[in-house]
Amino acid sequence: MNFNILCTDNFKKELKNLIKEHPSFNHDFKLLLERLEDNPDTGTPLGNQFFKTKLAYRSMGRQSREKPNLQVYFCIRQNNVYLIAAHNKNGSVVFPEKDLQDTLKSIK
Repeated sequence: MNFNILCTDNFKKELKNLIKEHPSFNHDFKLLLERLEDNPDTGTPLGNQFFKTKLAYRSMGRQSREKPNLQVYFCIRQNNVYLIAAHNKNGSVVFPEKDLQDTLKSIK
């Protein structure tokens, strides 16, 4: 089953910054989208149909590919995958539960 991929405004801003910093990220992000279209529940479940997946991108070098450094948060609703946020793992940002719930309300 194929799923539609939709981005929230917050995710679009973060994606734009990542592409600006790391031009090769574009290719790795397309691979992530293909993976999510085919099987979106491959990430770590966070509850309420929210998931987290890890992504390593080539511009960070070989060690980074072995240790994913970007966390992508997404939600699955009625054959749609909503990309919510992307945080650099090196920045040690934890995506709070409250933000997930606020996003859930705006998606419904």
